[in-house]
Formats: sequence, structure tokens, C-alpha cells
Amino acid sequence: MGSFFDYIRLSPEAKIKRFISKDKALSDLRKALGPEAGLLEGISKNPLPASFEVILTEVAGKGSEPRKIKEQLEKLEGVEEVQYSEEWVNRFRDLMKMVRLVGLIIGGLLFMGVLFIVTNTIKLTIYSRKDEIEILKLVGATDWFIKIPYMLEGMIQGVFSGLLALAALFLTYFFISKEKAYFFSFALLDFSFIPHEYSLAILLLSVFLGLVGSFIAVDRFFDI
Repeated sequence: MGSFFDYIRLSPEAKIKRFISKDKALSDLRKALGPEAGLLEGISKNPLPASFEVILTEVAGKGSEPRKIKEQLEKLEGVEEVQYSEEWVNRFRDLMKMVRLVGLIIGGLLFMGVLFIVTNTIKLTIYSRKDEIEILKLVGATDWFIKIPYMLEGMIQGVFSGLLALAALFLTYFFISKEKAYFFSFALLDFSFIPHEYSLAILLLSVFLGLVGSFIAVDRFFDI
């Protein structure tokens, strides 16, 4: 079957993330146990083996098959044991489905909330400048000449809102990533910030919401 390193080198689905020495494994276990770490004080010899942490990625056209990869790794020369908890993975998948559902619900509510806030903000701005608008109409200003500045104002509000949202996300990520977190009190979780394309999507969506909210305001409440 070949060696472990040959398999990883030739496999597009698996790659080595890190090497975990015996001392590092014991240190991670202490952190995972937290207040219960005192149970390890009586151990005279480190019973944990050194290991490699392997991560799986999906290959274009097919998903990864953890169970099949586990069976192949167990047959390799130099591999004593492969730990893969199918129950843990299924729990994690169920948790992520719930997180996505909650995220969609909250996102929808925030979407409506942003539209409501922007619409009413622009509406109040329009009412406060009613006299100026009447003067502009008297001197021959067209409807769109008057409406465009309010729509630009909505877009600017969207830009600042998007930047504030990204700043809040980054600060949350910064403080969380400084501490190591463990899933189900065992698996070490590594946090990473959202990809650049997601950040750009958030910013563009914020601008779009600002534009739509301002358009609704001028179209529905801009009585000219």
C-alpha cells in the first residue's frame, strides 16, 4: 500500500495540517480538560502517542469520503491507528445545519430592519427639507435631480453600515481567535476570518440595501 507520506502526497482529498508531538498532545489534553486537568498530575509517563492531524477537502465533482480514507490510511505502513468519529462529524453537520437556518432567519429579519431604518431615515430627511425641495421645483428642477441626492445618501449609509459590520466581525474574530476553543471538550477548533469575497459581498449588499431603502422612501413618500 505504500507509506503514509506517499499517500498524503498523492491524495487530492487529504493533506497534513500539523504534527502533534507527545508533549503537545498532553498539553492540548490538559487545556481541553480545563478545571479537571488535575487528574493528569499523577501520571508519571506520557501515555499519548505522537500523531499527524490530517484535514480532508472536497474534490471538484465529488465530495470527500472520510470513512473510505480512514480505511485506506489504516492499511498504510507506519500507521498504528486512525481516529475518526463518525458520530462527532454527524453532530457537527447537524449543528451547522441549525446554525445556517438560524442565520437565514436572522439575516431575513435584519434585511427587513435595514430597509425600514433607511426608508424612514430618508423620509425624515425629505420632510426636514420640504421648503428647499419646493424652491427647487419652482426654479425648474426635475424630479430625478431632487431624488438622486437622497438615493446617494442611502448608498453612503449602506457603505458605512457595511464597514461597521465588517469591523465588528473582525473584532469578534480577533478576540475569539486569541483563545483556543475545543469542540465537545476534545477537538481543537481553529478560527479564521471570513473570505475576502464574503467581505466584499457584505459591503455590496449593504450598499444595495441603502439604495433600495432610499428608493422606496423617495418613491413612496417624496410627494412632488
